[in-house]
Amino acid sequence: MHFSKQNFEIRLREFFERHDPAKVDLAHVLANRFHLHQDEVFQHLTKHYDTNTYHEPSTFKEKLLEILTA
Repeated sequence: MHFSKQNFEIRLREFFERHDPAKVDLAHVLANRFHLHQDEVFQHLTKHYDTNTYHEPSTFKEKLLEILTA
């Protein structure tokens, strides 16, 4: 599924509000930078915030960039 950049940002904000409120502001950056890779972003976020495979918050952005630029 592919949303407009604005709707993608809204969905990211909703996701972060639910799972990691401290990162809500990251939604704007991610939406602008990765709007053409929306499925990959949500796959990564889902995996990242799965309690069985949670990564340290300090490596979140680096891990996301690594996956999407591979």
